Amino acid sequence: MAIPSYKAPSRSAYDIVIVGGAVIGSSTAYWLSQALGSGASILVVERDSSYEFSSTALSTSAIRQQYSNPINVKISQFGIEIIRTFQERMAPFYKDEPAPDLGFREHGYLYCCSPEGVEAARERVDLQRSLGAHTVFLEPGPLKERFPWLNVEDLGGGSWGSREEGWFDSMGMMNGFRRAARASGVEYIDNAVTALDLADGRVGSVRLATGQTVACATLVNAAGPRAQQVAAMAGLSIPVAPYKRYSFVFASANPIPGRMPNVIDLSGTFVRPEGELFLTGNTPQGDGRPAMTISKCTSRSSTTTSGRHSGTASRPSMR
Repeated sequence: MAIPSYKAPSRSAYDIVIVGGAVIGSSTAYWLSQALGSGASILVVERDSSYEFSSTALSTSAIRQQYSNPINVKISQFGIEIIRTFQERMAPFYKDEPAPDLGFREHGYLYCCSPEGVEAARERVDLQRSLGAHTVFLEPGPLKERFPWLNVEDLGGGSWGSREEGWFDSMGMMNGFRRAARASGVEYIDNAVTALDLADGRVGSVRLATGQTVACATLVNAAGPRAQQVAAMAGLSIPVAPYKRYSFVFASANPIPGRMPNVIDLSGTFVRPEGELFLTGNTPQGDGRPAMTISKCTSRSSTTTSGRHSGTASRPSMR
């Protein structure tokens, strides 16, 4: 898909300029437009509005509450609320057509743990439940009973998010936020920020690839894996870097019965259902090549049907 031609903005100054117009940038634009009203001028600068290679388009789009940091648990709980009510929230901006249905698959996450990791896993479950999460710890017997296709021979148990965890349509979310933001007066342009001008330690304007300089009172860096490049324009360094992530789709000769969660193996490999197929992947090790070891499914007669690069992650060490 070709990158749309770059265009100049309609104004020379804005209250807020957002760098990046995928799901984070469009969400930010939507919430700001609702909070500030039509009196605020907001510009979103997106370098490739085909979004073909954006993290949003290439993400596996999952949400969980199984974190060891309380802040992350609470953020995810807010995210679940937005996912559940998204269609209703977007309805005013889709008057003559259905608002996006994010197709939330509330199958949960299942984190397998070794016998040595049981104590730490139980502590995390206790923390999550104290914050309102529906995580439960299952020992090998109950784990096998609930998920009979699971190989539990080398497990000490597993933590399962029985509710409010799963996966959803990230592009549907982005398109909804983007449409709602534009309908609320936010301007989007196809362009790229090439430099930032600072005054008294603050960003005062941005320079665009088409040559314009646009003044702004506030800059929002929503550039995903390129966020460090934007930060560097302001003389800042943030711990964000693009890393390759790979996902593979395969079929199984033996179907998995019941409601299969997103299973995370001891190796870090995940696998979850995608219709009649399955999606799997792992964080690349060392040289960046994916380490694929699917060891927790009792049936190992699956056949890979296709593979794809799932893009770049902009939150290292948080997955």
